[in-house]
Order: sequence, then structure tokens, then C-alpha cells
Amino acid sequence: FSRCKREYYREARVRGKKQKRGQDCLSCSDRLSHEPSPLLQIRWLRLVVDEGHELGKNEVDSGLAHFIGEIAAERRWVISGSPTTGDEDDQNFNADGLDQLQRLLQFLRHPTYGLKAVDQARENWDLAVKRPFLDRRERGRDELLRILNEVMVMHRKEDINLPKPIFKQANLDVPVPDNVQSMIIEVAELR
Repeated sequence: FSRCKREYYREARVRGKKQKRGQDCLSCSDRLSHEPSPLLQIRWLRLVVDEGHELGKNEVDSGLAHFIGEIAAERRWVISGSPTTGDEDDQNFNADGLDQLQRLLQFLRHPTYGLKAVDQARENWDLAVKRPFLDRRERGRDELLRILNEVMVMHRKEDINLPKPIFKQANLDVPVPDNVQSMIIEVAELR
């Protein structure tokens, strides 16, 4: 998540610098469309977002959440010790938590609550899960449990008996296109 955050804000800084120099917004978007982030130029097998509750806190149509959603990946995973956040004493705690879960389902591209247009997915969620759950109807609770069982894997350290990792060091020659190499150098210079 932090790598995507850095890349998104790098793009925003480039847009901001161009606007300060008097270039119009069209030239900024032209630059971005011709030189997309290196993260967007690769189709990934897996996209794993650690600290996934951060993704759930961002609106789906916010810049950062949109950027992460644009990354092409065959499989999407969210890792979090606490998928929802907030103050348990807040009267909107349950509603906010359900909204965060729906945004995670949007990222995961859940077939019912995340794959459709953002507004349609949110409406499906509100009708089938959020409203019934908040009204304490059994069908809302049952649908929420069904979805969580479908998308969630929970483990404790003592439940997992993994073999020791095998570390193997190898040198690889990876050809990097000139435009990607210049972007990498530009990011390094910004630090």
C-alpha cells in the first residue's frame, strides 16, 4: 500500500509542478496518459495490499483508491489485522465499518458488491447487507456472514505450521525500457 501511495503522490507532484510552471491541465493529463506509472504498465499475477484497512478508509473514487484499482492484477488480496477501523463508541461505528467492508469488496472485485459500477455495487450492498444489518434483520446478518466466509481467511500463528523458507540468491539481468528507467531515476531524485 505504501508503494502505491508513493507512486500516486509522485504523479500528483508532477502534475502540480507542471501547473505551477503555467502549463495547462491538458498538458498534465497528456503527460500522464503517455507516461503512466510503471506499476500500471505491468499485469501482475497478485496484488497484495497490506494494512488493508487503509484502503477501506479511502472512498473508492478517491485518487489513491482509484489508482490502486487501476493496477491490472489477476488476483487481489487484502491483508489486515483489523479490516475496519473507527471509534466503537461512535453511533455510526457499524455503518462506517460496513462502508469500509464494501470498499474492500470493490477493490477485491467481488462479483455482486464490487465488480459493477461503484454506485451500483454500493446500492446492492446497501439493499442486501447494510440496511438490513443496521435494522437488525436476520437476512442482513446472514448475507454479511456469507460474504465474509466467502472472501476472508483467518489464521492465528499457532494454527500455521510453515516450513522454513529457502533463501536462494541469484543475479538477474532485467532489461528496463528507457522511459521506465528515467521515471525510476526521477522518483529516486525526489527522495
